[in-house]
Order: sequence, then structure tokens, then C-alpha cells
Amino acid sequence: MTAPKFRAPNQVVEITRRTAHRQMLMRPGEDTCNLAGYMFGKAVQDTGQEPIVFCMMSTHHHSMQVDPEGRRSEFMQRFNSNLARKRNLQLSRRENLWSSAQPGDMAILGMDDIVRKVVYVALQAVKANCVEHAHEWTGFQILPRDWGKPMRFERPEFCGPDMPEFVEFTPMPPPGFRHLPLDEVIAFFEDLIAAEEDRLANERTKPVLGIEYCESVSPFSTPDTPSPMRTLNPKFACSDPVRLSEALRSQRNFTQRHRFARTEHRNGNRKVVFPAGTLQMRVESGVECTEVRSNDPRCTSCEWTPHLHKLWDDWDERRRHAA
Repeated sequence: MTAPKFRAPNQVVEITRRTAHRQMLMRPGEDTCNLAGYMFGKAVQDTGQEPIVFCMMSTHHHSMQVDPEGRRSEFMQRFNSNLARKRNLQLSRRENLWSSAQPGDMAILGMDDIVRKVVYVALQAVKANCVEHAHEWTGFQILPRDWGKPMRFERPEFCGPDMPEFVEFTPMPPPGFRHLPLDEVIAFFEDLIAAEEDRLANERTKPVLGIEYCESVSPFSTPDTPSPMRTLNPKFACSDPVRLSEALRSQRNFTQRHRFARTEHRNGNRKVVFPAGTLQMRVESGVECTEVRSNDPRCTSCEWTPHLHKLWDDWDERRRHAA
């Protein structure tokens, strides 16, 4: 039995999933871009997610989003399963599209971590040496430059008439930045991305593959580099070691309390109260749960740190001098 999942309202999360055997089943191009964008938008609409950034690579995807109601498990099921079925039809294949490994599901706890993760997700194709600049990638992606702009995707082939003719959603900046002028927030993140692109270019030792090559490879091929033997699947992203320690301790307490409550429930005690953040038992059995505390260390904090204040002030000063 898998460990119980903790879900709190308005967590900022990063979700990942890899293809089976690292095959390039989601190589970039018009067919995969529209298909992935449509299925992503449909799952977003159905589960109330708030997209921030996204990148569909050939062998995996990264999604960073706000989970207002703790429904990201439902989002992952809808998005990954619908995308897998339709992509398999496109490729005339029957096997599993996704790896049997557990998908990544990581709560991002602080503002410094949110900024770092936005840049990290946006630069996936650049880090993989596929393109020089993030915007050159032709797979489905959401970048800071897309914030505040509606994204619309038409119903792909192989989708029946019960699916809507199109889906539309509008990605927005992460919480903690939404009180600022949108054009300034976009420029701030785009400058961070551009600086990281320059750093990666200076460290690059191999030629960039180029988007034409990435679009032309066989979807059944695999990368030349060996697969890393990953065994960790972290639940939290946090650069503050004290906060991270508190979050991990709270998660261990949650697991123990959930195990006790589940045993009591199985033994016929229908009045047992489950710990805050319980997902499956609350949805399937309607059990009573305690409320999630606003100061729970596993919840996302949108308070600006001194480091982020300095980062913003330095950027703003450079922008004013440039003007």
C-alpha cells in the first residue's frame, strides 16, 4: 500500500512524469504540442489547477502549478492517462506510455524555491542541450512570457465528440507576485531565464542539437546518455534546512496518525478523525478530518525573503538605469 498523501489548499507544486524506457515518445512538434496542450488544459479545467510554467520534453514533463483545492492527484490521473491513450493512437502502439515509477509530486515551500523552480522548469530544453533559448522549443510549454495570455488548443484527432472542441486557460505568475504589475513580473523572470541561458552557453562543451534534429528523431529511440539510477522522490522543495526539517517531521507525524486512524476505521470506529490533509479516505469514504493549519510547515509560504527582496531591488535598479 502506498503512503498516504497530504493535500493542503493552495500549495504550489511541481509534478513530473517520465516515459517508459526513456523513449522519446513526446518528441516536439505540432502533433505533440497541440495534443499535450489540449489534455493539459482539459485536466486543468476539470480540477481547478492554476498553471504557472510547464515543459513537455521528449522523455518527460515538468508542471509547476497552484493546487487550490488539493486535487492534483485527480489532475495527474486525468492528464497522464488521457495523454497516454491518445498519443498511443497517434503512434499505433499499445504499450504503456509512462514509466512504472511513481510520478514526481513535490510541494514547493518558500518564495526563493518558487523563483528557482520557475527558472528550472522553463530551461529544461536548454539544460538538455536541445536548443539555445527556451522559447525555441516546439513542444508544449508555458513560459513567463505567456502569463496573462489565454492559451487555446483545438480538439486533436482520435478524440470523440464528447470532448470539447477546444480548451482555453490563462497561466499566471506564482502567488507572491500577483500584487505586482504583470509586465514587470514577466520581465523579471525572463531576465533571470536569459541570465541562466548565458551561463549555460558559456559552460556548454557540445554543439546544440537544434530543434530540427529533436523533431526528426524516432519517437521510439532513447537518449544516448545512460539513465540515472534515481531512487529519491522528494515530497518538498525547500532551501531553508530548518523549514525542510519541520516539514519532514510533520509528514512523518501525519503518516503515523493516518495509519492509526485507518486501523481504527477498519475495526469499525466510524467516528475516528483523520489528520488534516487526508485525501483518499476523505474522498472515497467521507471520513472526518481536522483542518489544515495555516502555519503548517508543509504549506506554501508566499512571504518574501530578504534574498528575494534584494534580487528584485537589484533587478529593478538595473532596469531603471537601462531605461
